[in-house]
Amino acid sequence: MSKESQYHTQPPKQGVIIVNFGSPETLTKKAIRTFLWRLLTDKRVVGLPKILWWPILCLLILPFRPKRLIHDYKRIWKEEGSPLLVDHRDITKALSDEIKSLVVEEAYLYSNPSLDQAWHNLKHQGVRDVVIFPLYPQYSSATTACVFDAWSKVMAKENFVPGMRFIQSYHDDKRYIDLLAKQIKRFWKENGKADHLIFSFHGIPKQKFKSGDPYYCYCHKTMRLVAEKLKLDETYYSLAFQSRFGKQEWLQPYLSEHIKDLIEKGDKSIHVVCPGFSIDCIETLHEIGYEYAEEASALGGQLKLIPCLNKTNESIGLYKKIILDKIS
Repeated sequence: MSKESQYHTQPPKQGVIIVNFGSPETLTKKAIRTFLWRLLTDKRVVGLPKILWWPILCLLILPFRPKRLIHDYKRIWKEEGSPLLVDHRDITKALSDEIKSLVVEEAYLYSNPSLDQAWHNLKHQGVRDVVIFPLYPQYSSATTACVFDAWSKVMAKENFVPGMRFIQSYHDDKRYIDLLAKQIKRFWKENGKADHLIFSFHGIPKQKFKSGDPYYCYCHKTMRLVAEKLKLDETYYSLAFQSRFGKQEWLQPYLSEHIKDLIEKGDKSIHVVCPGFSIDCIETLHEIGYEYAEEASALGGQLKLIPCLNKTNESIGLYKKIILDKIS
């Protein structure tokens, strides 16, 4: 039976693609360079004109940055591979086991399998209705919109375009807020409370916010709702942004400067939670868990990272409910 005739004889199936940024696929300079090329040539991620950006990328970043990054990745690499890829794969499998009525695939923007590959797998299983689920709780043009762009490019090649539902943001979903609060409380039970709690989010250039990107507002709302759930005093917690690069102004306060200010004011012990990351990765495990922890120690303080939601029965339950709500 031809694929064409199957559309008339088989009942339609629904599918889900769980999407994340991705990561170097192996612990080699070549894999890191390939990942950086894919990431940093996305116009949503770096909005500079090619004539300005590509010489910097090709002459300064790609030849030299992988050498430094391979050292950083070695400090966090799991036996099975990149922490982000391992947990994302496990989340996808767990959701597939949990939601038998749906065909679930994993995909990455800058790693494999790509959205194109994920759709190929769904299409050949008879899927005609797709939920695209980027694991970015707070919408940003530099993350969620990149997924939409990539999906649109995949669909531009198709004669049959499936029904599509896009999970744009869940930054204020009560179940997500409750789980974040529970994760923080669990960490405090095991480690005690610090003098101060920082909600750290990945930064974006300030110009994106001025141009209409709601990310800054969504980050603040997530923080406020979690703080209300935990009944925190307003002086006990704050928000900061990490992982900036380049000379342009990014969202502030910058995490590195904020940590220094807190320690100088007397908050010697600091906990950092990263609600914008669904899975621990180099930006949490290394940047905060090693780099900023070492900077805090040098200043006479102590900094600890509160783990992301990662792959747990609770996080799988959260994602399952978000998906089922979208197709109900």
